[in-house]
Amino acid sequence: MKKICFSFIALVCVSFTAAYSYAEKSLNIEYILDASNSMNEPLPSAEKKIDVAKKVMCNLIDNIATEATGKVNLGLRIYGANFQPTQTKEQACMDSVLALPMTGVNASALKEKINSVVAAGFTPIAYSLELASKDFTVNQDNTNIMVLVSDGKETCGGDPAAVIKKLKEQGFNVPVYVIGFAVDADTKAQLESIASVSGGSYFTADNADQLTKSLAEIKQRAFEEYESTGKEVTPSDNIGGAPEIAEGEYKGALAMHETKFYKVKVYKGQIIKSAFIVKKTPYEASNGVINQTFTVKLFDNSGKDVASQAMTIEGNPAEVSSFKAEWTADKDGWVYISVSASKNHDTIGKPNSLYPKDSVPAASSYTLKVNIKGEKAEASDESMFQKYTYRDLPGGSGFEKAAEIKLNEFITESIYMKETRFYKLPIKKGTVKINVSAVTRKPWYQAMNSVINMTYTLKICDEDWAEIASQSLTVGDNPSEPFSISAVVEVGTNEELYISLSSSENHGNLGQKDLVDIYPEGFRPDATKFTILAVEE
Repeated sequence: MKKICFSFIALVCVSFTAAYSYAEKSLNIEYILDASNSMNEPLPSAEKKIDVAKKVMCNLIDNIATEATGKVNLGLRIYGANFQPTQTKEQACMDSVLALPMTGVNASALKEKINSVVAAGFTPIAYSLELASKDFTVNQDNTNIMVLVSDGKETCGGDPAAVIKKLKEQGFNVPVYVIGFAVDADTKAQLESIASVSGGSYFTADNADQLTKSLAEIKQRAFEEYESTGKEVTPSDNIGGAPEIAEGEYKGALAMHETKFYKVKVYKGQIIKSAFIVKKTPYEASNGVINQTFTVKLFDNSGKDVASQAMTIEGNPAEVSSFKAEWTADKDGWVYISVSASKNHDTIGKPNSLYPKDSVPAASSYTLKVNIKGEKAEASDESMFQKYTYRDLPGGSGFEKAAEIKLNEFITESIYMKETRFYKLPIKKGTVKINVSAVTRKPWYQAMNSVINMTYTLKICDEDWAEIASQSLTVGDNPSEPFSISAVVEVGTNEELYISLSSSENHGNLGQKDLVDIYPEGFRPDATKFTILAVEE
């Protein structure tokens, strides 16, 4: 079980429910209480913000003390409470104190420190973020989450977003969930930037009820977040490098517009079922249009996709989503499993930008559950489970410059829109039929009038460069998942074959006869990886 450390920068909080089992995790929680002078301002209820903060935080600590086991350590950091009129601003802006280190759950000491707070000073958010990162040890087993609830922006000249960037560069990758508590437009912009840079989310709260709701949503994410189960296996970003797995459960995380691959042994007649259970990371998007599609797909031993299931998750649900793809194997061989996540899109699959546009949501946690039904036949062909070689190899720009490849090896390369890659395949004696597959993904982009189509073409030519097989696939909109194109040819007397993969420009529904400009003008979509595999049929 991973050790999880939460740095919690808070004005107010909500109580935890017993749904979270503290006995299962080691939690190091640090509360950083804002005691700046603005906390003396009243809410619409006439209560001071600082008084609300004290009351709710004390109730929170009592709840944790009741439910916690020895694996929970609570600490408290306070800034702005030690201001003295004789201090210079420079001195006052260094007022961020670790009032109680993270050692067990000392509820009485924590509440005593909280209740003694007097809101008086400045708001050194950047300085406090930097100090908070040093209050606990970071290693590969830790997950760190900051929750910043502030009624004002930085008043000490610091740059909170720059601090977060620096911490990330140092390996302290901390998503910060930020709540703006009755803030003005300038303060909101700064607080949003903290959430954006860190990969967290921003929430607005103008009163106590909204603040409670926002914190409850963050609490759901931070403390009752779906915990991926199963083994940790490092997947590949392409089919050729897929690690071998067996029946069981495997956990991981998917960033936006990301695909990961695994492979598993399956015998003819067996049914493989791949269940995908995902907890979508919450985020905000333009006009409140929030949709993200997740896909699980199966590919057979030759790289052909044979089964797929997708689910579009609307909004930011607290619950997990689950679905599966299954297939009955038609022969012995590897089955490759891909899991994918799209970027945000509208209800018909067109791109819809995040808010703010440069925000980077944290990866969504998932569990991949693999189940194989049926017995292995006595006459099973174990030779079908040879491990194909795998290498990166740039393709040539024409027949003369075609890069040489071999049977039974995965070749990976990147391709931009409007490009063609060429490969030469020597044929060994006795080979009768060849199956060639290309597995790739379409780049993500927007186009004029949201007309988004690209066509991919796989061609096989003989030793004289004459075309003997061709397969094309037009991909509309911006699907997250990879797809494959396959072609089978008789070798005949050829001593070598030539294979090419082409990607078109963006076009309308009439194919490349009606090209459609990409939006904005001059934008060039990213290159996407593809993998070529040639096997004897």
